[in-house]
Amino acid sequence: MAIPAGFKMQNSGYYTRITDNTGPYVFDGTNMRLVAAAANNPPAQPVMGTASISGTTITAPYSAPADNGGSAVTSYDAALLDQYDNVLAVLTGVPNPAVFTSAQGVSTNVAYKVRVRAVNSVGPGSYSAASNIVTASIPPPITALNSATLFGDSLMAYGNPVVAGSSPAQGGGTSESHVGWANDILRQTGVGIDGTSLRAVGGTTAQNHLNVQLPLALADSWDGAWYHGGVNSYNDTISAPENGGVPYTQAQNIAAVTSIVNQLSAAKKWVIVDSINPVSQSGSTGAKSRATEFPAHNAAIKALCNSLPNVIFFDEYSLVVDPASQQFNPLPNLIQGTDGIHRTTYGARAVGAALAALLASKLSLTKYKTAGSNLLPAFTGTGGTKTQGTGTITGEAALPANWNCQVASGSANVVLSNPVPGTVRMSITNPSGSVATTVYLQPTNNAALLAAIGNGSLVQAGMDFASVGTSVSLTRIAASIRINGSGGTIWNAMARDTNTETATDFKYNQAASNGRRWTHPWVVPSVPTSVELLLAVNLDPSGSAVVDISSPILNLLT
Repeated sequence: MAIPAGFKMQNSGYYTRITDNTGPYVFDGTNMRLVAAAANNPPAQPVMGTASISGTTITAPYSAPADNGGSAVTSYDAALLDQYDNVLAVLTGVPNPAVFTSAQGVSTNVAYKVRVRAVNSVGPGSYSAASNIVTASIPPPITALNSATLFGDSLMAYGNPVVAGSSPAQGGGTSESHVGWANDILRQTGVGIDGTSLRAVGGTTAQNHLNVQLPLALADSWDGAWYHGGVNSYNDTISAPENGGVPYTQAQNIAAVTSIVNQLSAAKKWVIVDSINPVSQSGSTGAKSRATEFPAHNAAIKALCNSLPNVIFFDEYSLVVDPASQQFNPLPNLIQGTDGIHRTTYGARAVGAALAALLASKLSLTKYKTAGSNLLPAFTGTGGTKTQGTGTITGEAALPANWNCQVASGSANVVLSNPVPGTVRMSITNPSGSVATTVYLQPTNNAALLAAIGNGSLVQAGMDFASVGTSVSLTRIAASIRINGSGGTIWNAMARDTNTETATDFKYNQAASNGRRWTHPWVVPSVPTSVELLLAVNLDPSGSAVVDISSPILNLLT
């Protein structure tokens, strides 16, 4: 028998011993010889079993590799892939079976597969062949009434009853402006969301929401809740006296929002939670210095929401953030440059469309109230009146009876016409050097409105509008309900412009190229002494615009 190199033979008189002088060898029984053993290798591929899915939890069993590479397997890694073999997540040290959940991004209506590899002292082996494909089916829509409590950062109004001067449902300029635009779309295609109790106090932290606003939301009887909170918690210019004046940490903010979401989920049939939005640099944006913390905050809250069957997470951050930005900035023209936080009208409209699509797929809502007949006079015919103030109005014959056009402030020149029956066109110019101007269309049946609407009444108003051609310095188109005169409560549904937006921002294309703005349903907070509906257009100095108004409506909800 040949002796391999590195071996020597020793004869003891009883047996022959072959000793190894250089390294590991093994006996080749076929050829009756010793051969040098191969060095240890990574393990071979494991064998995948049949993967399964329940909700958004994927379970993937596997078998150990047939060859451990000469060294014991110490652990296994698992990779989650989509149907196109893109790696979505990798877990190390996984048990058998490997498990992926919403924490790794598993969501509904996406096809997934899993691969596993073994690891020994040499290192990881090759990944196995992919498992079978599993898909988390879309759960049935949440069925409930469309009544909801809305609260959080800088919402559309400051409490209910509403504080005088608040401006709900603006097109831009508030943290929740996208809610109004989403509702406009949802009302065109089905049932919108009635935010009957807006409880926000502007500029507050998530801890304030937890301690002050949440108990009010939990105490009401509405089926749903909408929560948007977070960015102000990271704004170091906002005082946090309840925290000793020290800004809250990321861990504190996540803990507060987690508590809010869990309590809402337990109390309500459905809950919508908005992500923190990216912010742009601005002198008034104290949160910009902490923008690097937003992705982790959103990821934690998203994972929480995905684990709760009646909670919908709206990931606006991913929609709005500029993926090429190293400063976590938003995409251009979506966030106002003046304050760095609030959306432009363009941004509110774009985000609102995405939000409407999400909610339409997740919610199956029915109205909790029925709208009564329109309390406003007909918007066709002639015989209206004018109140020129310090401006001029011509063409008042185009106004329907029981309607008035008023230059409420400034020196606007207004020309009225009827491009089609049922539509009043206001061609407005504001002279150079003058102050900003406001022009109203308003019904004159205020006594009848007052007789129909009392303390505790639930009311809602809306209108269709279109900005025609190119406008200059058009700052607002709004439907407003005013209770108890100019110093009283005003509830608005508006499209709002800022000087950072383009002149075409008000061309809000929905059905027939018209926009519809609705106020949210509002409880009249006190005994009214007067009730007015104001269809308002605002222009800055030297501004001009052509605005079509049609289908104004004011309903009692019962």
